[in-house]
Amino acid sequence: MSPAAAFRAFWPPARTNRSTVTASVLLLVVSAGCDTAAIGIVSYLTDDVLATGDLARFWRPAELWLALAGLGALASFGGGYLASWAGQHFLLGLRDRNFRHIQQLPPDFFDRSGNGDLVSRLTGDIGAVESLVTGAPVEFMASAAGAAFLAAAVWTNWLLALVAFSAAPVIWLVTGAFAVRARTAGRAERDSNGELASLLEESLANMPVVQAYNQWSPCAAWRPAGPRSSHPRPAADRRCRPGPRTRPRLLAHPHTAGPGPCPRPRRDASTEAAGHRIGRGCQGTCPQRELSSCGHGLNMAVLARTSTVSPASYGLCADGLNCGGTT
Repeated sequence: MSPAAAFRAFWPPARTNRSTVTASVLLLVVSAGCDTAAIGIVSYLTDDVLATGDLARFWRPAELWLALAGLGALASFGGGYLASWAGQHFLLGLRDRNFRHIQQLPPDFFDRSGNGDLVSRLTGDIGAVESLVTGAPVEFMASAAGAAFLAAAVWTNWLLALVAFSAAPVIWLVTGAFAVRARTAGRAERDSNGELASLLEESLANMPVVQAYNQWSPCAAWRPAGPRSSHPRPAADRRCRPGPRTRPRLLAHPHTAGPGPCPRPRRDASTEAAGHRIGRGCQGTCPQRELSSCGHGLNMAVLARTSTVSPASYGLCADGLNCGGTT
C-alpha cells in the first residue's frame, strides 16, 4: 500500500482530532516564522550594526531576536505536544477498531495466523500508520514553512545558500537508491518480529506446564564440555541421581515445599487407559511419580478428553503444582 492510499484509508478515523491537528500545524508554522524572522535580524546585526561599529543600534534588535527565539521555542513545544496528543488518541481508536474486527473473524484465521504476528501488527504496524496519518500533515506544513526559511537564506546570501543546496541532489539520488532495499528489509523485519513474538508468547505461556508436568531437574541444564570427571558436580545435580530402582527421583517444584505423598488414584478403565497412553508404558502404583520419571510429561489435553480422569486424580493441581496428596 502506497503512502497516499494509506493516508486516504486511515484519515477518516483521524477527523475527530482535526482541531487539535490544525492547532498543532499553526503553532509549528509560527515556530518556523520566528526562525525565519530571526535570520533577518541576524543579517541586519551583521551588515548594519557590527560592520559599522555602532553598538548603540545593537541592543534593540538583539532583544527582538531573543523574544522571537523564546516565542519560537514555545510554539515548537506546543505544536509537538498537540501533535503527540492527537496521534495517541488516533492510535487508541485505531487499535480498538482493529481489535473489534479481529474478534469477528472466523476461527480458521487464528489457525493460519500466529499470536505473535497479530500482536506485532496490532502494535508496530498501527504505530507506523499513526505516524503517517497524524504526522504527515504536520510535517507537510512545517516543510512548507521551511521553504520560506530557505528563501530567506537565499535572500541573505545567495552564493552561500547555493553551496549548501548543492548537496540536495546527491542526497536525493542516494535516498532513492536505498528506498527499495529499505522497504524490503522493513517487510522482512516485520515478519521476523512477528515470528519472534509468537515464539516468546508460546514459550512464556507454556513455561509453567513444562516446569510442573515434565518435572525438569536442575541438572538438565548442567552439560559441561569435555570429560564429565574433570568437572565438579554441582550441588543441584546431586539431587538428580537415580534412586534404587534406577529412576530419577521426583524433585520438588521451586514454588512448592516438596513433592508430598503420592495419592492413591482411582482405578477404572478410563484411568488405566489414560495412564498407559500418557505414561507411554510406565507401570507401577503411582502414576504421578511414574509419569514424571518417564520424562514424557503429563498432557492435560489428553486428560481433558477422558470422562473420569482429572488432574487431581494424578496428584497434580490445576495450576501444574503438586497437590501434596489432595485428590
